[in-house]
Amino acid sequence: MLQNDASCNVYPKIGTAMSLPALNQDEIKFVHEAARFLDNPGFAMRAMNLLGQPIDALQKKLPASVQDKIGGLVQKALQTALVAAIKTVPAKSEKPTNWRDAVESSKKSGRIHTATVAVTGAVGGLFGLLALPVELPLSTTMMLRGISDVAGHWGMDLDDPNVQLQCLYVFTLGSTQSPSDDENDSAYLGSRIAFEQIIRSASTYMAKKSAKEILRAIDTGAAPALMKVIARIARSFELALTEKVLAESVPIVGAVGGATINALFCDYFGQAARYHFGLLHLEKNHGREHVQAEFANARLIKKATRV
Repeated sequence: MLQNDASCNVYPKIGTAMSLPALNQDEIKFVHEAARFLDNPGFAMRAMNLLGQPIDALQKKLPASVQDKIGGLVQKALQTALVAAIKTVPAKSEKPTNWRDAVESSKKSGRIHTATVAVTGAVGGLFGLLALPVELPLSTTMMLRGISDVAGHWGMDLDDPNVQLQCLYVFTLGSTQSPSDDENDSAYLGSRIAFEQIIRSASTYMAKKSAKEILRAIDTGAAPALMKVIARIARSFELALTEKVLAESVPIVGAVGGATINALFCDYFGQAARYHFGLLHLEKNHGREHVQAEFANARLIKKATRV
């Protein structure tokens, strides 16, 4: 049975893998799927394939003033989404009792929120860049709710500040930019290492404060550790968002295309959440070393097939 541990240590300690059971075939398959998804180019490549236009060509069409404005909008949108998450933590529901149920229920949750966010994309397609200040906080908040639902299906405690920040962290997984310049290193695992300490610091701060105090601190910028992690996540999310805005700026997109792009955007993060929290769940049950070694093995197999 999937456990919803109140401590919900989403970063399992290293050194316990040998005393835990080995991964079964379904779990190994999931890890390999996760490696293919999380270490591949993100949302932009999928959107550009859909539209048939290269990202660099679209980049020239986006006004510099808009590019400058996106950064501030992204950070504000993430703050708005986190505030909404803290205020409206979903009621705890009965968790799936086996691995396959967890996989399937997390897929279903992602699809439901994808359909909802598509509506805001239609608005963005109709009004273009003018709608961004309104559409972005709304769609980001709805996507974060979808990501949180996926986390819940994996047995994560949504009252835990660490889990709430892990949900926000999923927004960093939509960019093609990697914290590592070495193609032999995993972009996903490298990203987790890069964010691990600042997420710990921010969640420690949040654990010592009431929801009201946290909300006030976000509003006033009085929580350096928390604002730091939001700013770092915003920088990564900004890249993915810019790619989305570029896709929506194509003249033929319009309302229908805008809904499609937003659905694609939300679906990407829903899948990223499913694999991210699924891996964390496996690490808790089987040990971090075992799961990450299998993740690395999947990357080696993929690399070998290219030769």
